[in-house]
Amino acid sequence: MLEDFWGNADWLGALFGAVVGALLTAVIAYGAYRWERRRVELAALRRLMRELGERRAFREAREVRVFGARWRGDYRRANQSIVDARNSIRATRSVLVGRRSDQQTLTKMIQACNDYLELSEESAGLYCSHLARLRERLYELLNQTGLKHGKLLVPGSEAHLERR
Repeated sequence: MLEDFWGNADWLGALFGAVVGALLTAVIAYGAYRWERRRVELAALRRLMRELGERRAFREAREVRVFGARWRGDYRRANQSIVDARNSIRATRSVLVGRRSDQQTLTKMIQACNDYLELSEESAGLYCSHLARLRERLYELLNQTGLKHGKLLVPGSEAHLERR
């Protein structure tokens, strides 16, 4: 009986082929998933870079003291812009599933926004100076993300059309 079992081993070849085919299919599917995931994550980082680049608050940031800033509309708009930017950074961070180092970098970006908001609350007259430092810090952190290839936008650099 055992001889009949092993003697007619055609089923072993079929089983082997099925197992190898299933493994190959799984490997290809996993590779496609990883490729697509990386593409989605890089697109999210590019979207964030573009959004920060289009923020007017960063474009207007310069080392200057603004007297009575707390009662000016620009101060409130700048702070709201930073809150919105921080929310965008959080949303982007939630998309980055497999990019641990980029998640940590975006966490530092959120912390930099929080630091700005605290500093501008403590010394409202220096909010423009704090914005300028925040812009530099965010650009420095963007350089640490997976956006190594291509041109990185400085926050605020695309906020206005260049005047001729």
